Amino acid sequence: MISFAQAQDNLHQLCRTWVATHPDVSEPLALCESLGRYLNEDVIAALELPRSDVSAMDGYAICSQDREGALTSQVFTLKGESRAGEPYSGDPLAPGECVRIFTGAVVPASADTVVIQENVDRDNASVRMLQGTSLGANIRRRGEEIAADSVIATAGQLITPNMIPLLASQGIAEVTVRAKLRVAFFATGDELKAAGDSLGEGDIYESNLASIAAVLGYYPIDLIDLGVVEDTPEAIKACLAKASDDADVVISSGGVSVGDYDYVRQCVDAMGVVSDYNVAMKPGKPVCFGYIDGAENAKALFFGLPGNAVSSFVVLTELYLPVIKYLLNR
Repeated sequence: MISFAQAQDNLHQLCRTWVATHPDVSEPLALCESLGRYLNEDVIAALELPRSDVSAMDGYAICSQDREGALTSQVFTLKGESRAGEPYSGDPLAPGECVRIFTGAVVPASADTVVIQENVDRDNASVRMLQGTSLGANIRRRGEEIAADSVIATAGQLITPNMIPLLASQGIAEVTVRAKLRVAFFATGDELKAAGDSLGEGDIYESNLASIAAVLGYYPIDLIDLGVVEDTPEAIKACLAKASDDADVVISSGGVSVGDYDYVRQCVDAMGVVSDYNVAMKPGKPVCFGYIDGAENAKALFFGLPGNAVSSFVVLTELYLPVIKYLLNR
């Protein structure tokens, strides 16, 4: 018997060896479809944000006297307006002049401060300051959020909901992501029946395939459900051969122990390499993993689960899921 930590180490070594001989594969994907995927290359900002000095508040952009900001009781002459999408286009502001401005609008180059509207008293074409405002206040400076040519997302980073608008703000419609991991899975056991089938004496409804799909369905994985396979070496070998050609990882449920009809481990051993262990964990003591030789010198990783539903779930989530996450973002 080996410790759980030793089983983890052996499994990670198997996966590292597999990764070394299987190049990373990338694919282009529309940004709107990329949530939950992993970037396969850095994303460089083409634009600085903001692209101009813009107002952080609704108010008045002023050209102050002697660049001292707005002082209480000062009066400024209103010369125009700047709003998002329609910047002020009049003559440059002289000291003592201002424009009405709205949040997100471009601050005229001749203005040096934005005074929030709550701090002024407007009278037709003039604006009187009700309290002082420091020089440069309420202006978001050009490039202060994102500098042009800066890295805004890195290879291997998970695309999360908050990243989507960030990338969209750069005009990005498509990203390069890592291809999904392909995982084929099947169960063995002549006693296993599908939901809706009649149960005979000793039969049970198959639940491990649903468990595998539920656990792995959260991740960027192409799941290939091969169903329940007949408990014969011929049927199991045929299933393993198809699975190893179609997938990166093959997961079996059942048939990994030492019973007279537990053929999975024997079949994998005949088609590749498998190591079986009694691991110091309960439930889930019988565990085997290895690889299956596929077409054109390819190898598919093999992870064997016990047939017992509770043991299967524990081994999947505690032993195999961490290395599957590693394979997703190696």
